[in-house]
Amino acid sequence: MKYYDFIESNFPEAMTCPELQDYPLWFDEHETIIEEVSTFSVIDDFMSDMEMSDFVVEFSDCFPDYRVFAACDAEIAMDEDPDFVFDSYAEFFLCVDTSKPECPVLIWTGESQFEDFFPSFEEFYDSLIDWPVD
Repeated sequence: MKYYDFIESNFPEAMTCPELQDYPLWFDEHETIIEEVSTFSVIDDFMSDMEMSDFVVEFSDCFPDYRVFAACDAEIAMDEDPDFVFDSYAEFFLCVDTSKPECPVLIWTGESQFEDFFPSFEEFYDSLIDWPVD
Protein backbone atom coordinates (compact mmCIF):
# COMPACT_ATOMS: atom_id res chain seq x y z
CA MET A 1 0.00 0.00 0.00
CA LYS A 2 1.23 3.48 -0.81
CA TYR A 3 1.56 6.03 1.99
CA TYR A 4 -1.09 8.38 0.61
CA ASP A 5 -3.59 5.50 0.40
CA PHE A 6 -2.64 4.39 3.92
CA ILE A 7 -3.42 7.73 5.55
CA GLU A 8 -6.87 7.67 3.97
CA SER A 9 -7.61 4.12 5.19
CA ASN A 10 -8.54 2.50 8.48
CA PHE A 11 -5.32 2.16 10.42
CA PRO A 12 -4.24 -1.37 11.37
CA GLU A 13 -4.18 -2.37 15.03
CA ALA A 14 -1.94 -4.73 17.01
CA MET A 15 0.63 -4.91 14.23
CA THR A 16 4.40 -4.52 14.17
CA CYS A 17 7.29 -5.18 11.83
CA PRO A 18 10.04 -7.78 12.37
CA GLU A 19 12.60 -5.09 13.26
CA LEU A 20 10.40 -3.85 16.13
CA GLN A 21 8.78 -7.14 17.12
CA ASP A 22 8.91 -6.36 20.86
CA TYR A 23 6.69 -3.33 20.35
CA PRO A 24 3.16 -3.07 18.95
CA LEU A 25 2.73 -0.10 16.64
CA TRP A 26 0.10 2.57 16.99
CA PHE A 27 -0.89 4.12 13.67
CA ASP A 28 -2.70 7.43 13.47
CA GLU A 29 -2.66 10.86 11.87
CA HIS A 30 0.50 12.96 12.05
CA GLU A 31 -0.94 15.56 14.42
CA THR A 32 -2.28 12.97 16.87
CA ILE A 33 0.99 11.07 17.16
CA ILE A 34 3.09 14.25 17.35
CA GLU A 35 1.03 15.29 20.39
CA GLU A 36 1.79 11.96 22.13
CA VAL A 37 5.44 11.94 21.10
CA SER A 38 5.86 15.38 22.67
CA THR A 39 5.49 13.68 26.09
CA PHE A 40 8.46 11.33 25.59
CA SER A 41 11.21 11.85 28.14
CA VAL A 42 13.85 11.91 25.39
CA ILE A 43 12.15 14.72 23.42
CA ASP A 44 13.51 17.47 25.68
CA ASP A 45 17.11 16.81 24.63
CA PHE A 46 16.09 16.73 20.97
CA MET A 47 14.20 20.01 21.34
CA SER A 48 17.23 21.58 22.96
CA ASP A 49 19.51 20.37 20.16
CA MET A 50 17.09 21.71 17.55
CA GLU A 51 16.46 24.94 19.48
CA MET A 52 12.75 24.18 19.60
CA SER A 53 10.47 25.53 22.32
CA ASP A 54 7.30 23.65 21.33
CA PHE A 55 7.70 20.25 19.70
CA VAL A 56 4.09 20.01 18.49
CA VAL A 57 4.12 23.42 16.85
CA GLU A 58 7.66 23.42 15.49
CA PHE A 59 8.20 19.86 14.25
CA SER A 60 6.58 20.49 10.87
CA ASP A 61 8.47 23.78 10.50
CA CYS A 62 11.81 22.06 11.14
CA PHE A 63 10.98 18.95 9.09
CA PRO A 64 8.36 19.97 6.51
CA ASP A 65 8.72 16.79 4.44
CA TYR A 66 8.46 14.35 7.37
CA ARG A 67 5.04 12.99 8.31
CA VAL A 68 4.83 10.96 11.50
CA PHE A 69 2.50 7.96 11.21
CA ALA A 70 3.40 5.45 13.95
CA ALA A 71 4.80 5.04 17.46
CA CYS A 72 4.90 2.35 20.11
CA ASP A 73 1.40 1.43 21.30
CA ALA A 74 2.05 1.27 25.04
CA GLU A 75 -1.62 0.69 25.83
CA ILE A 76 -1.79 -2.52 23.79
CA ALA A 77 1.60 -3.64 25.13
CA MET A 78 0.49 -3.16 28.75
CA ASP A 79 -2.83 -4.91 28.11
CA GLU A 80 -0.93 -7.91 26.77
CA ASP A 81 1.82 -7.81 29.40
CA PRO A 82 1.16 -5.84 32.61
CA ASP A 83 4.93 -5.91 33.27
CA PHE A 84 5.69 -4.09 30.02
CA VAL A 85 8.03 -1.19 30.72
CA PHE A 86 7.62 1.92 28.57
CA ASP A 87 11.25 2.98 28.74
CA SER A 88 13.45 4.99 26.39
CA TYR A 89 13.68 1.99 24.02
CA ALA A 90 9.93 2.28 23.49
CA GLU A 91 10.18 6.00 22.84
CA PHE A 92 10.43 5.99 19.07
CA PHE A 93 8.31 7.09 16.16
CA LEU A 94 8.17 6.36 12.46
CA CYS A 95 7.78 8.93 9.74
CA VAL A 96 7.88 9.09 5.97
CA ASP A 97 9.90 11.47 3.87
CA THR A 98 7.29 12.87 1.50
CA SER A 99 9.92 14.70 -0.57
CA LYS A 100 10.68 11.38 -2.30
CA PRO A 101 8.11 9.51 -4.39
CA GLU A 102 8.78 6.18 -2.66
CA CYS A 103 8.16 7.80 0.76
CA PRO A 104 11.03 6.12 2.61
CA VAL A 105 10.35 5.30 6.25
CA LEU A 106 12.61 6.75 8.93
CA ILE A 107 12.77 5.80 12.59
CA TRP A 108 13.43 8.38 15.27
CA THR A 109 14.91 7.31 18.58
CA GLY A 110 16.50 9.34 21.31
CA GLU A 111 19.86 7.84 20.40
CA SER A 112 19.93 7.90 16.61
CA GLN A 113 17.25 10.47 15.87
CA PHE A 114 16.26 10.10 12.20
CA GLU A 115 17.64 6.92 10.71
CA ASP A 116 16.72 5.13 7.47
CA PHE A 117 14.38 2.27 8.32
CA PHE A 118 12.72 1.10 5.07
CA PRO A 119 13.49 2.30 1.53
CA SER A 120 9.78 2.79 0.83
CA PHE A 121 6.50 2.93 2.68
CA GLU A 122 5.23 0.04 0.56
CA GLU A 123 8.07 -2.19 1.77
CA PHE A 124 7.36 -1.20 5.35
CA TYR A 125 3.64 -1.89 4.99
CA ASP A 126 4.29 -5.26 3.35
CA SER A 127 6.48 -6.24 6.31
CA LEU A 128 3.75 -5.75 8.92
CA ILE A 129 2.94 -8.77 11.07
CA ASP A 130 0.52 -9.43 13.93
CA TRP A 131 1.61 -8.50 17.42
CA PRO A 132 2.48 -10.13 19.76
CA VAL A 133 4.98 -12.09 17.75
CA ASP A 134 5.19 -15.75 18.73
